[in-house]
Amino acid sequence: MFKIYRQINETWVITNRNLQELINRPINVAHISKSGIAFTDVDYNFRLGFSSASQKKEKCLCMDFSINDSKTTANISLYFKATNSKRSFENVTCQSEMTDLPFKLFMDEIKDGKCEIEIKGIFIIERDGYPIIPRSINIDYGLLENTKKDFDIIIASENGKEENIKIHKDVLSFQSPVFEAMFKSGMKESITNTLKIIDFNFTTVIAAIEFFYGHQIFNHFNFKELFELYRFADKYLIDDLMDYITLFISYRISPLNVVEIYNLAVASNSLMKIKDQCFDFLVFCKNENIPVENSDSVILKN
Repeated sequence: MFKIYRQINETWVITNRNLQELINRPINVAHISKSGIAFTDVDYNFRLGFSSASQKKEKCLCMDFSINDSKTTANISLYFKATNSKRSFENVTCQSEMTDLPFKLFMDEIKDGKCEIEIKGIFIIERDGYPIIPRSINIDYGLLENTKKDFDIIIASENGKEENIKIHKDVLSFQSPVFEAMFKSGMKESITNTLKIIDFNFTTVIAAIEFFYGHQIFNHFNFKELFELYRFADKYLIDDLMDYITLFISYRISPLNVVEIYNLAVASNSLMKIKDQCFDFLVFCKNENIPVENSDSVILKN
């Protein structure tokens, strides 16, 4: 079973008009709601209405929070800025208990005719496997089966030996505008049908080529290797591979590895989307007192 962590950080705007409409409705049907999507097939809903069961003398609104997926757990906090107050839903799996929210809280919160509630939290989604990542480039590999591979990539290894990999030029052109321009330019590589790569190792290059042919072997890669593969994709402007690696890593961010991934992003100055995602995750974990492995080794660099 795999755990996928997804954050929520948004604002729910409730106007004075919304509250007045609630007041004028029968209690049993009086509510407003806010829905969203945390992940594929994981929807959530906040519902706000008047409580008919409250034992308090003051008029009370109540709120509950529900998720449509039984294999998802959520921890959500609501922040009412103007009144410096907070309400939380902890370890919700399907539907939370009702939480009373004094009507005065909303009336005190109303500013310029509206109340803004910051919603922050995290969904922990359990799945038997990670989602399939779609490819932005689709090649009919059947057309290549009887076609000779007409281009050689030579990779210099650490021990001085060279590794040779054969590939179709058309595949390279489909995947990379850099290679496409190379083949059209009349450069030496386009004439000799050979390219020598000295700044990437065999593991990185062969993984990229396997990806070009529709194979996905990244489950065996550690994060450092994935960042190196991303560097290769970035050099040759292989958008399909860069997008794939970004989403692949984002599915795997957790309190156990977020520091490692964040530090790799900072050190390599790449995958900025992942860096920002990790930073937000670290901030959330700190604010919510969620233990993070190796938290004292975060690289402090903008």
